[in-house]
Amino acid sequence: MEMFVDVSNSAAVAAEIEPEELVIPEPSAIAKGAKEIRDSFDQKQRERIRKAQALILSDASEALHELSRKKVTPPDVELAVLVAGLEKAKAPENTKVEFLDVLRAAFPKLEKTWLKNLRVAVKNILKAPSRSAAQAMTYNLVNLHDFRHQVGHGLRELERANKHNPTLFRYGSEVAEIRTDPLTGAAAIETLSFQVFKARVNAVAEYRRLHLDGESSQGVSVPEDVAQTLYAHPELPLPVLRGITRTPVFDTEGNLIKVPGYHRASGLYYAPPPDFAVDLPSGRVSAEDVTQAIADLCDLFCDFEMDGLSREAFTAAVLRGEGDKQWRLAGTRARSAVPPSFLACVAWMLEQPCRPMIAGPVMGLLVSKTTPGAGGGLLAKVMQMIVQGSTASRQLAKSEDERRKAIFTALKGSPPTVFWDNLRAGHEVDSAALASLLTEPVWTDRELGRSGERSLMVTASFIFVGNRPLFSDELRRRLSLCELLPQVADPAARDTSSFAHPDLFGDVKRDRVRYVRALLVLVLNWIQQGRPSPKYSVAPGSYDEWHRVVVGILEAAAPHWKSWGANRSKLDDVAGSDDTTEIDTLLALWAQEYGLGQPVEASALCTAVAQARLELPLKPARHGDECEYSSKSLGRYLKSFAGRVFEVETKDGEKSVAVRQHDKRGKGGYPWLLVEVAQKPKAVPNAVSLAAGAQRRGRGGNFG
Repeated sequence: MEMFVDVSNSAAVAAEIEPEELVIPEPSAIAKGAKEIRDSFDQKQRERIRKAQALILSDASEALHELSRKKVTPPDVELAVLVAGLEKAKAPENTKVEFLDVLRAAFPKLEKTWLKNLRVAVKNILKAPSRSAAQAMTYNLVNLHDFRHQVGHGLRELERANKHNPTLFRYGSEVAEIRTDPLTGAAAIETLSFQVFKARVNAVAEYRRLHLDGESSQGVSVPEDVAQTLYAHPELPLPVLRGITRTPVFDTEGNLIKVPGYHRASGLYYAPPPDFAVDLPSGRVSAEDVTQAIADLCDLFCDFEMDGLSREAFTAAVLRGEGDKQWRLAGTRARSAVPPSFLACVAWMLEQPCRPMIAGPVMGLLVSKTTPGAGGGLLAKVMQMIVQGSTASRQLAKSEDERRKAIFTALKGSPPTVFWDNLRAGHEVDSAALASLLTEPVWTDRELGRSGERSLMVTASFIFVGNRPLFSDELRRRLSLCELLPQVADPAARDTSSFAHPDLFGDVKRDRVRYVRALLVLVLNWIQQGRPSPKYSVAPGSYDEWHRVVVGILEAAAPHWKSWGANRSKLDDVAGSDDTTEIDTLLALWAQEYGLGQPVEASALCTAVAQARLELPLKPARHGDECEYSSKSLGRYLKSFAGRVFEVETKDGEKSVAVRQHDKRGKGGYPWLLVEVAQKPKAVPNAVSLAAGAQRRGRGGNFG
C-alpha cells in the first residue's frame, strides 16, 4: 500500500541544503570506549593528532622512551600522537600491535582494552577529513546524516541524473517515465507507484551505512521516510512532461519538433514509430504543396458520405468549392459548398500537430450516423491511425464515478486521442466529468488508496461515435459535428470494391506518412501566411484559442474552406435530447385556454392538464379513481423552466413566450404567467469585424 507523509516544509528545507554543507560528521557508530576517548579530545587536540608526523617503529619507541622518563603516565593526546604517527606511516599490522604492547609495558596502568580503543579513536579522527572530501558528494551515510541531508542528497542526485537525457519526469502531480511496448514499439507515459519510484531513486542516489569500526560501509536502500518525502515532494527537481506525441509537432514558436526524445522547451516527448520520417518541403511551402495536401485529404474521406454527399459531389466541393448543396456560414450571409463535416474531421486531426500553440482546451468531435454500418467507427480509427499511429476505442461508462476513474486511467498514459465508440442511441449523455474534460486544461481527481488530489495535463483530442447519440446542452456546446448520412437503406451491404480505397484502413496504415505530411503542410502554410485568424465563423465559448489556430489553418488552406461550424446549429437536431416535448405541449394548451399575460393558479393548470389527458414527467397524485398532478409538483416543474424562451402557437400566431411567477400571492399560492418576449434582432457581423475580434484574442500560447 502506498504511503505518504506531510512534506509541506520539504521544499524550504531542500532549498537550504547546498552541496558544501554535506560534510560528514565524525562517526558515532564506533565502540563505546573508543567513542569516549575520541570525544575527550577537543578540536585543537584532534587537529594535532591529524597533523602527527609519520613514524617508523624505532622512532615511535624512542619518543615513548622520552615520555616514560618522566615517571608519570603521559596525557592521552601524547600517546594518541604516537599511535597516529604509526598509522600515517602505514606500518604493518603486527608492528602496530607490537607498539601497543610496548606502550603497556612502559605504562602498566594502561589497560589493554583501553589501548585498543585509543587506536580505534585515532584512526577515526584521522579518516574524518578524507571521508568528508571523498564521500560527501557521492553518497549519504544513513546512520550519520540527519533526515534533511538525506532528502537533500536524494533531490540532488535525481536532478543530476535527469538533467541532460532525462528518464524521470514530473507529469502533473505524478512522477512518470517513458516506457516502450516491446511488442508494438509504441511509447507511452507510465506513472510510477511509490515502490517503483523508490527503486529509481536507488538506481541514481547511493545511500550507505557506516560499520561500527568507523571506516568501512555498505550500500543500503534509501530510507523509507526519505523515499516517501521525495515521492510526494511538491518541487521535485525533474523536468516537466506535458505529453507524448507520435507525430511531428509544432512548438509555441512555430518550430517543428521532429527529433525523437524529450524537448524541454515544449515539455513534449516525441516518440515516433520505428522508421517513421516525414519528408517536408525545404524552404517555403508552395501552392502546389498545399493543393496536393488538400487532394490527399479529399481522397481519404471521399467515400464516407459526409453530410449526404456522394463521392463526386464531395470531391467537387472540397477541391473546387463547387456544388448545389450550400451551407450558410454562422452570423453571415455567405455560403459554402464544402461540407462542414469534412472540415470538422480535418480540424480534429490538426489539433495534435499544433497542440502546443493552442493555449486552452480543444473541442470534442461527434461522429453521428443515422444507421449502423455507415462507417463511423472506421472513420474514427482512420483518423486515430494518422494522428497517433495506432487505434484504441473505449466504451463510455454508465455511472459518473466510473467515468471519472476511466478518464484518469486514460490520461495517465497521455494518449494523443481518446475514442468513445458505440454510444447508445436514444440515451442522453449528461456528464459533468466529460464537460470538465473538454474544458479544463488540467484534470484533477481523487484516486482510491491515495491521499490528496492527483492532477494530469489534458492534451488529448476526443472523439465520440454512435447512431444518433444524444448529449446534454452542456456537452453539445463543447462538440463539433461530423454527420454521416448514407444514401442507401443498408450501408453495411455496400460494394466497397468501387471505393477509392477498398481497404482504407490498411492503406492508411501502410501510407500514414502521406496523410501526416498533408496535415503538416497545412500548418506550415498557415504559419507562412502570418498565422491569420479565421474570418467566417465565430469561436464557440471557451475555445477561442482552438478556433484561432485550427480554424485559422483551415481557412488559410483554400479560399472556399470557410464552412467550419456551419452545421453547429444542427447539433440540436441530431444530438439534442427531446426533453421539452411535454413542456411545449403544456404551454400550447396554456396559451389556448388562458391566453398570454393572465395570472393562472397552478391548481387551474392541473385541472386543464387532467381534462386534456396531458402526460407530464411528474409523479401523479391519486384521488380515488382519479389520477392527476398536485399543484405543488406542477409549480416545481414550471419553476425549472422559468425565464426560458419558447416558441408557442397562440390564437394570434406563433409567439416567443416565457414562464414567470407572479409577484403577488393568490389563494393557492403564487400564480403563474405566460408572457410574450420581444426578440432582439441578431447582429450580423461582417468578415472584417470577425477578423478584428479574432485578432484581439492574440496569438501563440502553450498547453493551458
